[in-house]
Amino acid sequence: MEVDVHNQKRVYDAELERAKTMPESKNKEYIFKYIEYLNYQLEHKKMVWASARRNLAYARELSDVFHPDVLSGSQKEYEKWFAEQLTRNAKHSAGVKGVVKLKKKLSVASHEKIKNQCEKFLKFCYFTQEGRPSILFNSKRSPVPEQTKYWYVDSKKHKSYEKLEVKQDQLKKVIDYLFSTGFYTDELLGVLVSFLNDSGCRFSEAVTLIEEDISIEGDYLIVKLRESKTATRTLSLLLCKEHMLHWLRKFPNKRNGGLVFCQRDGTKVSYSKLRERFKYVLEELKIEWPDYKSFHYLRSICATRFNKWDSGIANYWFGWADRSMRKAYARYTYRDCQKQYVKTLKEEDNPMLNMKLSVLEELASKKERTLEDRIKAMEKLFNVVSAGKDPENYLREKLLSGK
Repeated sequence: MEVDVHNQKRVYDAELERAKTMPESKNKEYIFKYIEYLNYQLEHKKMVWASARRNLAYARELSDVFHPDVLSGSQKEYEKWFAEQLTRNAKHSAGVKGVVKLKKKLSVASHEKIKNQCEKFLKFCYFTQEGRPSILFNSKRSPVPEQTKYWYVDSKKHKSYEKLEVKQDQLKKVIDYLFSTGFYTDELLGVLVSFLNDSGCRFSEAVTLIEEDISIEGDYLIVKLRESKTATRTLSLLLCKEHMLHWLRKFPNKRNGGLVFCQRDGTKVSYSKLRERFKYVLEELKIEWPDYKSFHYLRSICATRFNKWDSGIANYWFGWADRSMRKAYARYTYRDCQKQYVKTLKEEDNPMLNMKLSVLEELASKKERTLEDRIKAMEKLFNVVSAGKDPENYLREKLLSGK
């Protein structure tokens, strides 16, 4: 199941408790069958806690508004309810140092999520009306309910944050600033941002790393992502290498399983506190960032930089779910990614890279010797021995000559 660093399981459990207090009605039957379906999805790793929590929350809200039978609401009532969702303001959130931020309207992306989640619940209600087992429900195959066909989201404004282009020199500015303050939390955040930018991994994957997961292999920092929402994998990194090694030397954590990113007492980091500090630093440095994105946007930045990669290698690197037959049979390792990774760094001339381009070219050109090359080398060595020469001197001469 998903590594729950955002405490979504706790919120999901709270939604379950609220559902138990609902008055007896047709809606309560729908809700509890829906809970059975969500639990099945969670148990079989087909859904994460955050998705389950959102689905249940909007199902319960629909059930409260359209009581006692959610399917008895008219089209006009549904359209009115959805229009209210689009104009509803988000809750106040306490910022850094207790400063309360101004209210912001829900984003268009949030409108789309509300529409999809509510539509899914209504599909489920119609599905269960037919007496079929809830675990067989598939929202993609179920017909769209009549009530939701006219729910409208302005697609022209959808995902407007994609116009933002946060460059590597801007992120370097953020990381340098965090390292300059001298505070433990800022330095931790700087290393975390450097790591997420280089690896493109999820926040939940990063904060579950332990010291045993990190090693050095030649010029690369090798990181094993053992706990993941989709697929475990190993990455070889260069950009964040110096930051990560500095952090491990300065703040080695032997407690609580040796977490790499931890608080001073060795416990897990607080996602909300790090997010608020990160947003505050971005505002201080006047770097534009999507309002409703924080650390996960670094994954998007990394994926954009690596957009020319072969799809199989990219899926391995980012841990993207791929249900194709190629995914089922193909096997990749971090070494398969190295050539494209180095090529990308060389092409963009990344300002965070503490390595000369000549060294990069050498790394990119390194190739495994083929079986044919090895056979030829063994034949040469055999001829040397047959001629009565010393094989050790022969190999030493070859190494000195660079051949």
